[in-house]
Amino acid sequence: MIVRELTKPIDLFKEEALALRLVGNYPRRAELDDSIGRRKAGYRSEKALDYYLHFLPESSFVFRGIRIPTSTAAFQIDNLILTSSAAIIVEVKHLAGNIFFDQTFDQFIRKDENGKEERFSNPIAQVDRQKIKLRNWLRPHLSQPLPIDHIIVFTHPHAILDTNMHDDPRLRNIVYADHMLDKVKELTAKYKREVLSRSQLFTLRDQLLKSDRPLDVDVLGRFGVRKEDVLKGVQCVACGRLGMKRVKLRWQCPFCWKRDISAHERAVYDYFLLMGKEITCVQCKSFLQLESRHITYQVLKGMNLRSTGSNKGRKYHMPANIADLYMK
Repeated sequence: MIVRELTKPIDLFKEEALALRLVGNYPRRAELDDSIGRRKAGYRSEKALDYYLHFLPESSFVFRGIRIPTSTAAFQIDNLILTSSAAIIVEVKHLAGNIFFDQTFDQFIRKDENGKEERFSNPIAQVDRQKIKLRNWLRPHLSQPLPIDHIIVFTHPHAILDTNMHDDPRLRNIVYADHMLDKVKELTAKYKREVLSRSQLFTLRDQLLKSDRPLDVDVLGRFGVRKEDVLKGVQCVACGRLGMKRVKLRWQCPFCWKRDISAHERAVYDYFLLMGKEITCVQCKSFLQLESRHITYQVLKGMNLRSTGSNKGRKYHMPANIADLYMK
């Protein structure tokens, strides 16, 4: 049972909103575009696992993209399978080309179709660190230790795996996506002793969900962008350009003449992601490039946002499900 579905990372939404509202020749534009590309690739790799995870037994719990803070630093696990007998970390890699695991220097190297080689850190060491952190977090929540294991899954259909680590037993847990379910069955059969009762398993599920703290980064600060450099306006849903005008009760694009009744909503969400988690009527009027404060008030009121304060001091707050609203 998937209790925490995979959602598009909020940082990716932020970076895409910034890319839309940043002039093309901005000094760190290439860095931003590269980051967006890497985040999209990571998201696609996780989505590629959806099909297989839905075949897992109903008695297991699956958490997608969970991030747990600790006294020192937070740790994130992209996929965690929790059963009454064990916890299984599933690390996903979505890489094409020839992937070579090198035992000598504890690394893996990818050679793409053009022969270019690229070095990556060893994912085995990565999951080993995750297991240590998860074990430390679980300790005060359980009366007895819960076994923790892992699977490293390569999801790209054009990935070819090779190694000089043939005597390393850790390689047995590296599989292609279509073999993942077999590996899960193998590991669950390995840990036969029930550590958690059904009620304890549900309690642990709730504790994990309650402890989850998604990463929330100041994207402007990350790329050195000043707030005054963020382009304002409402984006056209058809041609993608900023600058739609409010004509009576609708928005109209001056470039392609597309009309839309709710195009402002995406712009307000962009403001929340880039500028701050609350917005006033004055700030919204400026950001949407509206001429009337009354119209701005009506626009914000129609979005049913939570608000605090009154009159000119009223502030409208970012919805908790903003990622879901973006996907509509």
